[in-house]
Amino acid sequence: MGWPRHHGPDDLDRALAALPAGHVVRALGPARFVLGPSGAQVVSLDDGSPDAPRAVARLASVVRSALAERAAWVPYVDAFLVTDGDGPRPPATPVPPRLIPSTLVEGPAVLTRDELHRLVACVEDGALDGLDAVAPDPRGHHVSPG
Repeated sequence: MGWPRHHGPDDLDRALAALPAGHVVRALGPARFVLGPSGAQVVSLDDGSPDAPRAVARLASVVRSALAERAAWVPYVDAFLVTDGDGPRPPATPVPPRLIPSTLVEGPAVLTRDELHRLVACVEDGALDGLDAVAPDPRGHHVSPG
């Protein structure tokens, strides 16, 4: 997939829509939550602000806590920052746009079929509902519900 120089949420959504069956994708404000056999991730676009890595990592932590309220065991939720930039972006993991699908799919299966089924049920039952209202965007503002 070609990635435009100034990519946006629609480009991210197209990349995530191409993930294989069995992956769940949910919008959380400007970020996306992805759940599949290789684990759980929050994926956000880098706007170049210094707050972007912390914002996506903070949201990943909130997502894990929300899932843990409904499930006895929840995996670590990775924070991925989609960026064309070079170098580390702690506490997030930088992912070049062209590597989004492979990063989310080709990792080792860390969730058993039963664990994945249980976590998908939590998401479908509303475990993440309302988190878009508290999800900070990379500039540190809160996204308005709606």
